[in-house]
Amino acid sequence: MRLLLILPLLFLGYANWAQKTTFSIVGVANKTGLLRVAVYQTETDFKKESTDLLYSFKKEDLILGFMQIELDLKPGKYVIAFLDDTNKDAKMNYNLIGVPKEGYAFSNLKKYGYSKPSFKEASIEVKEGVDNSFEIKFNYF
Repeated sequence: MRLLLILPLLFLGYANWAQKTTFSIVGVANKTGLLRVAVYQTETDFKKESTDLLYSFKKEDLILGFMQIELDLKPGKYVIAFLDDTNKDAKMNYNLIGVPKEGYAFSNLKKYGYSKPSFKEASIEVKEGVDNSFEIKFNYF
Protein backbone atom coordinates (compact mmCIF):
# COMPACT_ATOMS: atom_id res chain seq x y z
CA MET A 1 0.00 0.00 0.00
CA ARG A 2 2.85 2.40 0.83
CA LEU A 3 4.36 1.75 -2.58
CA LEU A 4 1.13 2.85 -4.24
CA LEU A 5 1.28 6.13 -2.32
CA ILE A 6 4.95 6.79 -3.12
CA LEU A 7 4.93 5.76 -6.79
CA PRO A 8 3.04 8.85 -8.08
CA LEU A 9 5.47 11.12 -6.22
CA LEU A 10 8.39 9.65 -8.14
CA PHE A 11 6.90 10.78 -11.44
CA LEU A 12 6.25 14.34 -10.27
CA GLY A 13 9.96 15.12 -10.33
CA TYR A 14 10.51 13.66 -13.81
CA ALA A 15 10.05 17.01 -15.57
CA ASN A 16 12.91 18.47 -13.54
CA TRP A 17 15.48 15.85 -14.49
CA ALA A 18 18.58 17.17 -16.17
CA GLN A 19 18.83 16.83 -19.93
CA LYS A 20 22.11 16.00 -21.63
CA THR A 21 22.97 19.16 -23.55
CA THR A 22 25.72 19.03 -26.18
CA PHE A 23 27.73 22.02 -27.36
CA SER A 24 29.78 21.72 -30.56
CA ILE A 25 32.35 24.46 -30.25
CA VAL A 26 34.16 25.82 -33.31
CA GLY A 27 36.87 28.42 -33.78
CA VAL A 28 38.91 27.94 -30.60
CA ALA A 29 42.37 29.37 -31.35
CA ASN A 30 44.68 26.85 -29.63
CA LYS A 31 45.10 24.22 -26.91
CA THR A 32 46.70 26.62 -24.41
CA GLY A 33 44.77 27.19 -21.19
CA LEU A 34 41.24 26.10 -20.34
CA LEU A 35 37.77 26.46 -21.77
CA ARG A 36 35.60 28.14 -19.11
CA VAL A 37 31.82 27.84 -19.19
CA ALA A 38 29.32 29.86 -17.12
CA VAL A 39 25.62 28.96 -17.08
CA TYR A 40 23.13 31.76 -16.35
CA GLN A 41 19.52 30.88 -15.54
CA THR A 42 18.04 34.36 -15.18
CA GLU A 43 18.42 37.76 -16.83
CA THR A 44 19.41 39.28 -13.47
CA ASP A 45 22.21 36.76 -12.92
CA PHE A 46 23.45 37.30 -16.48
CA LYS A 47 23.56 41.09 -16.03
CA LYS A 48 25.43 40.72 -12.71
CA GLU A 49 27.61 37.87 -14.07
CA SER A 50 26.61 35.89 -10.99
CA THR A 51 26.27 32.11 -11.17
CA ASP A 52 27.11 28.99 -9.23
CA LEU A 53 27.20 26.90 -12.40
CA LEU A 54 30.82 27.27 -13.54
CA TYR A 55 32.74 24.63 -15.44
CA SER A 56 36.31 24.25 -16.72
CA PHE A 57 37.37 21.95 -19.53
CA LYS A 58 40.86 21.01 -20.64
CA LYS A 59 41.35 21.65 -24.33
CA GLU A 60 43.25 18.41 -24.96
CA ASP A 61 40.42 17.12 -27.20
CA LEU A 62 40.57 20.23 -29.38
CA ILE A 63 41.09 19.30 -33.05
CA LEU A 64 41.49 22.08 -35.63
CA GLY A 65 39.64 24.53 -33.39
CA PHE A 66 36.73 22.12 -32.72
CA MET A 67 35.68 20.35 -29.55
CA GLN A 68 32.49 19.06 -28.00
CA ILE A 69 31.32 19.32 -24.40
CA GLU A 70 28.25 18.08 -22.56
CA LEU A 71 26.40 19.65 -19.65
CA ASP A 72 23.46 18.25 -17.69
CA LEU A 73 20.87 21.03 -17.59
CA LYS A 74 17.27 20.98 -16.40
CA PRO A 75 14.67 22.05 -18.97
CA GLY A 76 14.46 25.85 -19.19
CA LYS A 77 16.03 29.00 -20.65
CA TYR A 78 19.73 29.67 -20.23
CA VAL A 79 22.56 31.83 -21.46
CA ILE A 80 25.81 29.92 -21.66
CA ALA A 81 28.98 32.05 -21.75
CA PHE A 82 32.24 30.55 -23.00
CA LEU A 83 35.77 31.87 -22.42
CA ASP A 84 39.04 30.71 -24.00
CA ASP A 85 41.04 31.29 -20.81
CA THR A 86 44.53 31.01 -22.27
CA ASN A 87 46.34 32.17 -19.11
CA LYS A 88 44.10 30.18 -16.69
CA ASP A 89 43.22 33.18 -14.51
CA ALA A 90 39.44 32.50 -14.68
CA LYS A 91 38.58 35.94 -16.08
CA MET A 92 38.44 37.81 -19.37
CA ASN A 93 41.58 39.85 -20.03
CA TYR A 94 41.49 43.13 -21.96
CA ASN A 95 44.10 45.29 -23.70
CA LEU A 96 44.71 48.97 -22.85
CA ILE A 97 41.69 50.20 -24.80
CA GLY A 98 39.30 47.58 -23.44
CA VAL A 99 39.30 45.06 -26.30
CA PRO A 100 39.21 41.40 -25.17
CA LYS A 101 42.54 39.59 -25.47
CA GLU A 102 40.93 36.15 -25.18
CA GLY A 103 38.27 34.45 -27.24
CA TYR A 104 34.69 34.26 -26.10
CA ALA A 105 31.29 33.01 -27.21
CA PHE A 106 27.66 33.03 -26.10
CA SER A 107 24.93 30.50 -26.70
CA ASN A 108 22.62 31.36 -29.60
CA LEU A 109 24.49 34.51 -30.61
CA LYS A 110 24.96 34.87 -34.36
CA LYS A 111 26.51 38.34 -34.52
CA TYR A 112 29.11 39.71 -32.12
CA GLY A 113 29.59 43.37 -31.27
CA TYR A 114 31.60 45.35 -28.76
CA SER A 115 29.10 44.99 -25.93
CA LYS A 116 27.63 42.06 -24.05
CA PRO A 117 24.40 40.72 -25.62
CA SER A 118 21.08 40.76 -23.81
CA PHE A 119 19.74 37.64 -22.11
CA LYS A 120 17.04 37.44 -24.80
CA GLU A 121 19.59 37.64 -27.67
CA ALA A 122 21.86 34.94 -26.29
CA SER A 123 19.43 32.56 -24.57
CA ILE A 124 18.75 28.97 -25.54
CA GLU A 125 15.89 26.68 -24.57
CA VAL A 126 16.75 23.26 -23.13
CA LYS A 127 13.78 21.00 -23.75
CA GLU A 128 12.75 17.78 -22.08
CA GLY A 129 13.06 14.50 -23.96
CA VAL A 130 14.74 15.84 -27.11
CA ASP A 131 18.27 16.12 -28.47
CA ASN A 132 19.54 19.41 -27.07
CA SER A 133 22.51 20.23 -29.32
CA PHE A 134 23.91 23.68 -30.03
CA GLU A 135 26.76 25.02 -32.18
CA ILE A 136 28.95 27.67 -30.58
CA LYS A 137 31.27 29.91 -32.63
CA PHE A 138 34.16 31.61 -30.87
CA ASN A 139 35.01 35.24 -31.46
CA TYR A 140 38.46 36.86 -31.22
CA PHE A 141 39.47 40.49 -31.80
